[in-house]
Order: sequence, then C-alpha cells, then structure tokens
Amino acid sequence: LVAAAAFVVGCVVVLMMKTLLVIFATLLVSGVYSDGYDCSGGACYVTTHASSVAIDKNTVVWTRPEQIKEWHFHVYFFQDDNVSVTAALSIKDALLEQVQAHAFVAIFDGVTEQEFPEINISRIPPVEMEPQGPHPCGNYEVWVPMEYIGAVTSWFMLNRGELTILHHPLSGSVLDDHVGRAMWLGPPYRLNLANLPVSSPHAAIAGGEYSNLQLGYSAPKGTDFNVCGDPSTWSPYAPCKWQQSP
Repeated sequence: LVAAAAFVVGCVVVLMMKTLLVIFATLLVSGVYSDGYDCSGGACYVTTHASSVAIDKNTVVWTRPEQIKEWHFHVYFFQDDNVSVTAALSIKDALLEQVQAHAFVAIFDGVTEQEFPEINISRIPPVEMEPQGPHPCGNYEVWVPMEYIGAVTSWFMLNRGELTILHHPLSGSVLDDHVGRAMWLGPPYRLNLANLPVSSPHAAIAGGEYSNLQLGYSAPKGTDFNVCGDPSTWSPYAPCKWQQSP
C-alpha cells in the first residue's frame, strides 16, 4: 500500500509540474508577442518568417518605384576567421581589377579618384570588421547601378566562392529593401532588423546615391545607355562609352 501510494503521489507531482510548465510557456509567449513587446526598428514588424505586427504605412515608409535602378551587394565574412576575411578581401581586389578594366561600374571601399574623379571617396562605407547596422557579421558594401546590374550579379555568382552575399535594392523602403525585396547569393543570414529604420526613406532614390556618375536614378531621363545613340547624352560611365574606353 505504501508503495502504491508513493507511486500515485509521484504521478500527481509529475502531472502538476508539466501543467505548470505549459502555463509558464504560454504566459512567456503571450508576453513576448503582446502589444507590450519592447521592440525597435524593423524588428517591430517582421520576424524571420512573417509579419508579427501589421505594418502601418502611416509610420513605416513604404514606396514602390516604377523601376528599381540601384542596388547594394553586401559581401559577408566571419570577422574572426582569417580564412573568411582573406577570401572576402581577395574578392574585393578582384572586383577592383574588373572596374579598372572597365568591365563594369561598381562603387566600394578600394576604388579611388583615379577610377571615378567625380565622386567623393570619403562617402564610401569602409570594410566593416564587426556587425554593423542590420548586418550580423563583417561585410563590405558594393553599390551598382541598373546599367551594370546584370554584369556584376553574374560576376559575383561566379566568384563569391563560399561567401554569402546579401543583394538588396534601393527602392526607398529601407525595411522592405532588406527583407521582402532582398535576395541572397549563398545561404541567407538572419539580419538584426532592430537596427533598420522604418520612418525615413533611403536617400538614394531621391536622386541617386552617387549622382555625379549620372547612372541609376541620376541618369538623364529618357536615356537608354544600352542603345548607342547620340554620344552627347551619355554619361562618361555609360556602357556605350565606359566599356569602349581603355
């Protein structure tokens, strides 16, 4: 009888513990996803799978341009891994060789006034050796206009090695640019959305991130640089001119 009673008591205790754990987990989850969840930036609206809170277009800048004309590539690397860092910097050096050979136009840490006298080199973001903004690891940014997006995307596909590259547009909606409109070359990483602003548009769409190049959003209206027409309408960096010069 004593053994039977002990067995019954043990079962009751186990059942009570399981019930308490379920209640605790329920309260924890409801607390995290309630209206009182203390979030910031893009993390208030987007989780890794879907929107956790309905996006209010009165507070979140949400634009839809007729055509996306400029992009960023972010080459990711593990900043504490010498092999990964070396691979990323080697890709950057090879990318610079392509720019110097006039294969395409791309702006990133490493280009100088020798390649692009018109731009302010100090505005180019440096290689980040630690997580910065939404990016969870070391990275560097590569700006590319629509006139060369195909050539640069193809080059990265063939030369990225084992590195992951975030490829996102500059469409004016900073949050959606990094989430709904982004693409990945290689395995995707989870971004720190809390560091993404939601109330201000990306300045690039207003007139081009590097407007002095007259490419992307800053290209003259009605100009098709893929058709070799009147040379007087070309930017010096348009494919019809840039790729023909030494």
